[in-house]
Amino acid sequence: MWAQCSKAKAAFSSSNSPSHKYFKGHPLQRTIEWTADVQTPPVELENDLEYEVDFVHDIRKIGHRWMYLVHWKGYADDDDSWEPLSNLSNAKEAIDEFHDSNPQAPKP
Repeated sequence: MWAQCSKAKAAFSSSNSPSHKYFKGHPLQRTIEWTADVQTPPVELENDLEYEVDFVHDIRKIGHRWMYLVHWKGYADDDDSWEPLSNLSNAKEAIDEFHDSNPQAPKP
């Protein structure tokens, strides 16, 4: 299940800066452990970067557009984003699973 992502998401996800953790110890001898972010890289389909949808959390109407709250495979919950149905053309299975699990949710 792959989907186009909003420009803001694509710009954020393209950074591959390492995360870091500070350990307790003497304040002048802080140790930093660098770890690589474990993120599923986007694939290029028809000249667009597409990210893999892990699952859909929610749906809501913003203005005249229905938006799905998407969790991206390999990304933290903080990276979840509201995406229009038009960006999720390759994620029909995730959308169907959401609606099957949430029959009370509105369908666009």
